[in-house]
Amino acid sequence: MSTARFTPERYDERIVRIAAGVEPRGTLGGRVAGRLRVLVEDAPKPLHAWRRWRPGETLDDFLGRLDRHRTGRFARLHGTGLRGGDVVLRLTEAGGRGVVPRRVVITVPTPDTAGEMHVVELFPGAAAPLPSRCTVVRGRVTTGAAVPVRWARVRATDEDGADVGWAHGDDRGEFVLVVTPAETAVGPADDPYAVRLTVSAALPARSPDPGDPLRPTVDPLWDLPAEPLPAAGSGRLPLPGQAQFGPFPFDLPLGRETSIPISVP
Repeated sequence: MSTARFTPERYDERIVRIAAGVEPRGTLGGRVAGRLRVLVEDAPKPLHAWRRWRPGETLDDFLGRLDRHRTGRFARLHGTGLRGGDVVLRLTEAGGRGVVPRRVVITVPTPDTAGEMHVVELFPGAAAPLPSRCTVVRGRVTTGAAVPVRWARVRATDEDGADVGWAHGDDRGEFVLVVTPAETAVGPADDPYAVRLTVSAALPARSPDPGDPLRPTVDPLWDLPAEPLPAAGSGRLPLPGQAQFGPFPFDLPLGRETSIPISVP
């Protein structure tokens, strides 16, 4: 007796279901190209009890990963070792700073249910190529003692309080924010363009886990909070545990890049 569900009985049928999928997209639209990886945080803890670490090795080198399709999407099928339930994925670029890494939490369904394709927004990093004539803020967030603030989020609003841009700081406190006047604006924007920047940051900085002392050395994202999807899928919210500072007013020349240092208490 045939067990085919979708084809005539004379055909053999094999059903393949996706366990999890990710479509990385940039803040300016379009899928993210380059040397992007979507890694599965499946390493046991503590890291020093898992394996011997040679100088220069990082956790990213040994994590499982989702397979990249030629369309720019990433996926893993059921039956290929991805466990069900909540799974933490990290999106990171190999050997570059074109995008700022993110850690997201997704739910992998049971094998009899197809998983979702999750859209994850990635923010430009310090080395990101940007279109000409963009209004861009390149900045660095530090404390009053000039210590870089890791993984800060930066929101830009106009004088009416409308969002005109978001950025995600990296491990060095650097961020790249592309400013786009609000769609509700009437007429062309003034030049210079008045914006207010609000910084979200975890202060005091997170302390390493004494039970996993090697993690800050071999895991470049050890203190980057994981965000649930789809609730925070756009990335346009503070990270878990972050407090807000500001707003800081600035006047930006339209169509040019501006460098801005921001110091938070």
